[in-house]
Amino acid sequence: MDGPNINLKVLNDLIRNLQNLSTALLNVGNCELYVIHDAFKTGIKKFKWEIVSFLRAIYYLFKDSPIRRATPNI
Repeated sequence: MDGPNINLKVLNDLIRNLQNLSTALLNVGNCELYVIHDAFKTGIKKFKWEIVSFLRAIYYLFKDSPIRRATPNI
């Protein structure tokens, strides 16, 4: 995070650009990401989705990709 002012400017610019493409972005505010994460995690547990192993595999696929290893500070 670069700071609240920069992050909000980037968010506002992204929303403005998406409006030009007739696409919407759900704005959850500054600190609501943790609430959404916990709700998603509770839903996964309640409905017994087998998505955790898939998400973990995707994470390591992108984390260990050659371009990421070749590029410093990513």
